[in-house]
Parts: sequence; structure tokens; C-alpha cells
Amino acid sequence: MEIYFKRKWLMLLLTVMSVSVSAQQKFELSGEFRPRMEQRHGYRNLAPLNSKSAFFISERLRLNAMYSYKFIKLYVSLQDYRVWGNEEQVKNYGSFGLHEGWAEFNIKNIASVKLGRQEISYEDNRLLGNLDWAQQGRSHDGVVVKIQKKNTALHLGGCFNQSGEQLIGTIYKLNNYKALAYGWLNQKLDSGRTSLSLYAITDGIPNKDSIPITYFRFTAGPNATMKYKHFNGNIGAYIQTGKTTANKIILSYFVNAYGEYTSSKVNVGLGYDYLSGNNAEKNNGKFQSFHTLYPTNHKYYGHMDFFLDIPADTKNGGLQDLYVRGQYRPKPKGMLGLDAHYFFLGNKVSDLKNAGNYLKLPLGFEMDVYGSYKPLDFMSINAGYSFMIATSSMEAIKGGSRKAYNGWSFIMITLKPSLFKYEKNSENQ
Repeated sequence: MEIYFKRKWLMLLLTVMSVSVSAQQKFELSGEFRPRMEQRHGYRNLAPLNSKSAFFISERLRLNAMYSYKFIKLYVSLQDYRVWGNEEQVKNYGSFGLHEGWAEFNIKNIASVKLGRQEISYEDNRLLGNLDWAQQGRSHDGVVVKIQKKNTALHLGGCFNQSGEQLIGTIYKLNNYKALAYGWLNQKLDSGRTSLSLYAITDGIPNKDSIPITYFRFTAGPNATMKYKHFNGNIGAYIQTGKTTANKIILSYFVNAYGEYTSSKVNVGLGYDYLSGNNAEKNNGKFQSFHTLYPTNHKYYGHMDFFLDIPADTKNGGLQDLYVRGQYRPKPKGMLGLDAHYFFLGNKVSDLKNAGNYLKLPLGFEMDVYGSYKPLDFMSINAGYSFMIATSSMEAIKGGSRKAYNGWSFIMITLKPSLFKYEKNSENQ
């Protein structure tokens, strides 16, 4: 009887969907399947001596549906993330979740309002990114107002989180922000070859005390990109203030600069990032370590992800990253790349093994070699190998042993097929 009713409900759902499609302007169903094999021995932290490598295969599966009619768009992305073998057989585990689910309403082709669960990602992803490298990705529950006029764009977004339907109060105990608000203003110049943006972000982080308090921090600054013939450049500068959950005043900053030569087959670039940190020698009572908020740090601070969580991954000492990047495209469907990083602390960190001393600034050298190939329009193959040569300071901060082999490799296949499309002009309906 239960199976019978389930079949009836499924038939009713398909009937409603077919009626909806017949009246809509556009509907598309797409998917994503992304298995990734990884070998880790020194990934995120230095490996202990005489330890064995980790080896596993993870998988991301997404089913995406986009519906649009006149001034309305509706998007749903269902996602399942798993490591092969992480569930016992012959047991029912509910693992599908909602990665995105939003509606967007356009207002006279000038503005739109987008509300629901959505990815919030801007430009270089240094402050706000979708963290797509992680199989689970990142999305936010909120509303974003977008205004576009010629070469000027203004986005205003806000999120307010609750762990459930409360009867009283707004206590929030999850490891997440309580509230987030931001503004992004972008101006295109010189026929689009130059882009100047201004970020203003505030997020409220609740403490975990018996009497909960939400502490707000504020991050703001400009980001500029430019293109001239074979040169691409990017400069960003941000200041951060507010209070930590320990009620300390925040006063920190972050600057980055990158220049790149580009041609049809070769890209070669040089960059430098500086994230301020606390000075253990001169403690002025302020928190001076810059927090990168909600970024995609995998793109910038080495593929071995030693610095995904800044400032925690440097013991609040800040970070300097001097790096070179090169990419070679022998064929339109293939690419070979090499990134080399030399990492330094941004400020003095106490040496816990030697009281009264401080760690030396150099942390280590990382080399990332990677490549991609696209045999089909909806299929890509990525692979890479990385290794880290660490210093004693890295060992003191990240644990493990700098004398051990510290390397990481991966192979990933991504399939993004379009499964079904339906279009019908509104004037024919």
C-alpha cells in the first residue's frame, strides 16, 4: 500500500511538472558528477615521520534545474557528497542536501532581487568565494539586491541565520556567522579593460558563552584589475576592524598585487600577498591578524591547503606569500601549469619550545604542478602533484615533521552534461 501511494504521488508530481513546462519560457535540467582520487602525506599539516599516506576517493553529484519565465528565475541544485565506502551497505542514509535553492525577480532590466540559498562569489574570491574546490562547496541563505546601469553594478546582500524555528530569542550555536551584510560596487572603465571595485562587508560571530553575544567585524577596501595588450594586473587592499569573540578590538589589513604576461599559449605571472598578524613581541592589546572571511583560498595559498583557515593556520601571525605562476596551453583543450610559493609569517610568533624567543619568519617552499584536458564539451580531466619543503617555523606552527616527505597528488574527472532543455516563446503561448 505504501509503495502504491508513493507511485501515485510520483505520477502526480510528473504531471504537474509537465503542465508547468508547457507554460514556461525556458526550462533546463543539468547535472554534475565529480569523482576525485587523492593521495595525502602532508596535506594541510606536515606529516609525522614514518607515517603512511592517506588514499581515498571522494565524489560530488549535483542535479540542477533552472526555470525562467518573463521576469522570474527559479534555480535548484541538489547535492550529494561522499567518500567511497563511508556508509555501511544495506542501510538507508539520507545524504542528499540542498546546495542552492533560490528565486530571482528582475525589475525592468535594471535591478533584480535574489533570495534563498545561493553561492555568493565575487571577482577573485579572496573575500567572498564559492569554495568550489571543496566537494561540498559553500552557499549562503540570504537575499541579494543587484542594480546594473551601463558599466556600473551595485550589489547589496544580507543573511541572518537561525538553527531552527525559535519560540523566543535568537540564540545561534552553530559554527557559522550569525549575520552577514555586504555591499559590492563595481565600475568598468576603458571599454571594460579596467575594473575598479569597492567591498564593504560586516559579519557577526556569536560567542559560545552561557550569555551569548554577537560580535561584529567590518572589512572594506578596493580591488582593481586591468588589461593592456599582453599584460594583466590586479591590486587589492583591505582593512578590518570591529571586535573578536574574545572582545578584543580588531585592527588588521591585507594587500595583494599580481602581474601577468599573457599570450595565446603562455601565461607567466608574479604575485605577492601580505596579511597582517599579531606581534608577539609588542602586544598592544589589539587583534592585528587579518581574517580572510569566506574565500576560496585553495586558488591562492598553495594547492596543499596549509593556509585554508587564516589566521588560525598561522597561529595569528599573519602570512606573506611570494609566488610565481606559469601556464602553458599546447592545444586549446589542454593546459599545463606550475605554481611556486615561498611562505613567510607576517609578524612575530612566540616559540613555545624556547621561552622568550620567536619563530623565524620563513615557513617553507611549495611547488604545485597541475594540468587539465577537455576531451568533450561537458567533460574535463584534472590532475596535479604538489610538495612542500618546510622550515622549523612551519613545523612549530603546523605540527608533524619537516624531515618527512610532504606531498599530495590528485586526479579528478568532472562531467557537466545538459540533460534536458525546453524553450517556448511567450508570444506563442
